[in-house]
Amino acid sequence: MAEITARDIKLFRVISLGVSTLGMIMSFLNDAFGIKITKYAIEKRLSILRAGDYITSRKYSRINKHGHITLYSLTKKSVSVITCLGRPVEQIRYGLPEDLMALHELAVTQTLYALALESLQGLYEVKFEDSAVLKQRRKKGSRDLIPDLYLELTFKDGHKTIMNIEIDMGTIISHKMVNRLRKPSRTDVFTLIFCTSEPRINRLREECRKTYIYHPELVYFALQKDFRERGFRGTKVVSIKGESAYLTLYEEKND
Repeated sequence: MAEITARDIKLFRVISLGVSTLGMIMSFLNDAFGIKITKYAIEKRLSILRAGDYITSRKYSRINKHGHITLYSLTKKSVSVITCLGRPVEQIRYGLPEDLMALHELAVTQTLYALALESLQGLYEVKFEDSAVLKQRRKKGSRDLIPDLYLELTFKDGHKTIMNIEIDMGTIISHKMVNRLRKPSRTDVFTLIFCTSEPRINRLREECRKTYIYHPELVYFALQKDFRERGFRGTKVVSIKGESAYLTLYEEKND
């Protein structure tokens, strides 16, 4: 039986953001907590935790250019551990996805990793709800948009910024992706669509201009890779009209 350590709790906090690869886990432990750990050591610990039913994993074949990837997730047992320590259950993503959704769910996790790092740096506090939570809360008969992520960022002076995040993997026909934006959101908030390439962004922008979009001035596009590497402060966004800018969040005024 695995004895849960303080480092295991940090490991659970990392994987609570969603399904993760071994490399992602190692990188986040280092970037967020300064824990430098070898691949052998983390694999050994994950194996022990898996035997104790705290971690589950699965190898996904032929879903990327490398042939296969192994994804790790929390279980109900480890979720119970971190909820007892105060983590809201609606902000814990666990469970292994179906093959067709594996890369998409991985991209959602990578987005949350970037948000969590900026939060740990003191830029803001972040609360999120993913599509699974939002679907549970949607009223029967509602046509509201269900984004991949709904974010609430709170700054030190109490100011809040809210937004929807859509993760586009380029696997859905462009007009079907844009049709999602035709549905009214829960609130009229900023919607940021992360795409895999600039050509894909251009195709979606062109499709948006052909149809009616609720609040087109609040819809922007950006590259997934940029956000993963730079976060909000270093990510260039482009509007439906093609206007480019670096995303500026609310900043506190210095007295």
